[in-house]
Amino acid sequence: MKPEKTAVEHGKNHPSTAGHWKLNLDGYWLSMVNALRAGTDKKNWPPLVFEIFLAVSMCVAYYFLVQIYAVGTPNNSTNLWVFSSCSLSNFHLDQLYDCWKGRLSGLLVSGYLFDSAVQNNSLNMPEYNAVFGLYQSLWLFLLFLVVIFALRFSLLINLGIFAGLIYDFSPASGMYLYPWDIPSTVFFTLGVLLFERRQILLMILVTCVGCFFKETVLVCALLLLFVEHWKWWKRFLIFGAVVAVYVVGKKILFAHLHLKVAALSMSDANSLFDPSLLVENIKFSFTPTINQVVFSSAGTMVALLALGWRRRYLPYMLLVVVFIAGQLMYGVFHEFRIFMQILPLSLMILAEWWREYTWPAAVSQPQPTSKPTSEKADTGKKSLNPTVAAPLWSLRETFPILALMTILLAVASVAIPAWRYNSVVEYRAQAMESLTSSAQSGYGPAQLALGKIYRDGLGLKADDIEAYKWLKLAQLQGVPEADKELTNCATAMTTEQINAAEDEVKQFQTPR
Repeated sequence: MKPEKTAVEHGKNHPSTAGHWKLNLDGYWLSMVNALRAGTDKKNWPPLVFEIFLAVSMCVAYYFLVQIYAVGTPNNSTNLWVFSSCSLSNFHLDQLYDCWKGRLSGLLVSGYLFDSAVQNNSLNMPEYNAVFGLYQSLWLFLLFLVVIFALRFSLLINLGIFAGLIYDFSPASGMYLYPWDIPSTVFFTLGVLLFERRQILLMILVTCVGCFFKETVLVCALLLLFVEHWKWWKRFLIFGAVVAVYVVGKKILFAHLHLKVAALSMSDANSLFDPSLLVENIKFSFTPTINQVVFSSAGTMVALLALGWRRRYLPYMLLVVVFIAGQLMYGVFHEFRIFMQILPLSLMILAEWWREYTWPAAVSQPQPTSKPTSEKADTGKKSLNPTVAAPLWSLRETFPILALMTILLAVASVAIPAWRYNSVVEYRAQAMESLTSSAQSGYGPAQLALGKIYRDGLGLKADDIEAYKWLKLAQLQGVPEADKELTNCATAMTTEQINAAEDEVKQFQTPR
């Protein structure tokens, strides 16, 4: 099977865009066989084995590094709190920030891992540290594999990714390690690589799955506006459909959990724009310190903004600019980990730019009129300019393996959280039933808890009258804090509502 041409400088000669909605399954099996044959060739397997070995080594090092911060640091106790938010033993998703609640896929998986370390209602800390490190390092290994199987000469890129991760451990970054950081980077990178190959259907699938790990993966949907053979109305229609999948899907999920979350939760979700956060981020960006945002992601972000403005990279530069603008308005710039999502993309663009750069001393050198035979055998592809080697961002012939990996990853990323989600919904229903039963039997602390739940609308529909009723009953039982909670509840109610609630209290106290 003749390999397709790879996108080269100025965005010309992209792979054929005919049949965007097809996976070309008739040719995929043959190309898969050819890819496996190429991988078993004696000339090809040593570099591949070395790249995988180095990836394993870096992931092992990262595994032991992140374990230290599984609980957090003296100034940051949220790593454990976030990791366990969807655990059945300590469910508290409703207490997270609104902008975190929508990142449900990673939270469901991490919650399951947290429960595996809970024994006899107590947390086994060594085991928890192990599952925390395993979760982070396995996602990192998957990211390395995506780069290895998608690109040639991936060592530079993977080493750059690891360098960016290590910089995130600088004291200024806060050592925040959340379940959605590396997974969102995997899906974002996959989306970009699939668009580069013009596999639009797979790219849409990856974007729709990845946005439930972190909503910023939706930025990849902007690439749909650059599908050359689509009319503009179709580009905007499919773009809107991808965004709708996230918005509607999030609403459905949280309706089952009885949690109120804004459709597009950004910052504290009180508004779509926070001027104070914007000013704070701008101020931080221009504050001269050693640990500075310009060095985040190993300095690749600034290098990309300086060197990446070429026609070939315009779709990807749009992603970077929109991503940075979003973080500027809604992110926290001193948490350098937020820029990790664009790190692999930045490294791919910079690496290709570097290989295509012509040094001044080379201008006077006589240029060959054609590529050496060995180079043709190595790349398997032709370049527009015979004097320029295939760019670093050229895709391997093993792309069918990456496509298979993409499908398996998407299926696993939907099936595993869905299975866990059903357990969480069932657990919440049982917990509410048990709490209501205890409150109705006259147990004061349960009445206090149920009153607060009705007041805040946590796990069920908010109801001030029911909240007042249970808080009043807890007060009559002499439960601490009931007086304060009852006063706070009454201030938000009308006289008619209070009277109705008092009547319900009397009816509850009347012997049946």
